[in-house]
Amino acid sequence: MVNNMRKYYGVFMILLAAGALFTILFRLKLPSNSLMWREIHNTGHVPLFGGLALCILGLNTLLSSKGPSDQRRRYFAAFAGAISLGALFELSQYFTPGDPSISDLLRDVVGAGLFLGTYMIFDLRMKPAYDRNRGLKALVIFTTALFSIIAFLPLALWAGAYAYRDRAFPRMLDFESRWEEIFTETYNSTLERVKPPSGWKDNRSAWAGRLTFRTQERSGFYLQEPAPNWTAFDTLMIEVYSLNDTAVQLSIRIDDAGHNQQYDDRFNRRLTILPGHNRIAMPLDDIRYAPKNRAMDLRQIVAIYIFAIKPAIEYSVYLDNLELTAATKRAAERRY
Repeated sequence: MVNNMRKYYGVFMILLAAGALFTILFRLKLPSNSLMWREIHNTGHVPLFGGLALCILGLNTLLSSKGPSDQRRRYFAAFAGAISLGALFELSQYFTPGDPSISDLLRDVVGAGLFLGTYMIFDLRMKPAYDRNRGLKALVIFTTALFSIIAFLPLALWAGAYAYRDRAFPRMLDFESRWEEIFTETYNSTLERVKPPSGWKDNRSAWAGRLTFRTQERSGFYLQEPAPNWTAFDTLMIEVYSLNDTAVQLSIRIDDAGHNQQYDDRFNRRLTILPGHNRIAMPLDDIRYAPKNRAMDLRQIVAIYIFAIKPAIEYSVYLDNLELTAATKRAAERRY
């Protein structure tokens, strides 16, 4: 009687834990819509489905009448059950406002494997199997370590990219590091890290960006989440080099966190790019007071877009040294 009560209590607690995990999965809201928080949210699939796999394993163990000799099959059943639930969850998002994702399903697989593998290493019920097969425990440890690397490597890469971004500030894009690429997204264009063209004599950089526009309605790229606080500076600078025979038109757009997605609620400027080297300076006061009904918050800049509108032909320009400068710094550069 006592054993049955313990079993029922154990089943109840496991079901309660599984219910809590599903509640987290469906109800969790991000505190911020930043790239880092999105990656943290995505990585959350790992502990959620790892915990779910352990719940299935616990239920199987409690309700099974077989002894420890069948423990390996319980692990396989728990792994398969967690992955099946992950697949059903992703499929269900086709019928909801959610976003079905193969990468999220892979995270579910990794989470189930990581948690089950970690528990399996220390599970005393596995001792008979380990005694019969000396290499089994080593295989479990190796596989679990591999799942751990796969699970948390993307988060570590994002952390490294943010650390580089903050260290490089006030320079936001100079193509000298691959870390920058994680913050750039192209649309109807290609952005390549290349050597500066030979005619760009005063460019001492090792690398520049070659942006190739296609004949689309909009063609360009955007820099997501540049270091957001620009209040210590007064000018946004960018260098553009053109090998085209005639002037071309580019546009630059800058959004802050309060942008309402209307054209007159952000900074927009058309840039005329002449053949050869162009050094373009945009006073931050122009950016601050660009919105029609408010001042832009220079403490919360979230994106910079550089694009062409309906280019008649495909062409390229070279970009370098997108950075913020202050008047005191420019005066010091002139003196020395």
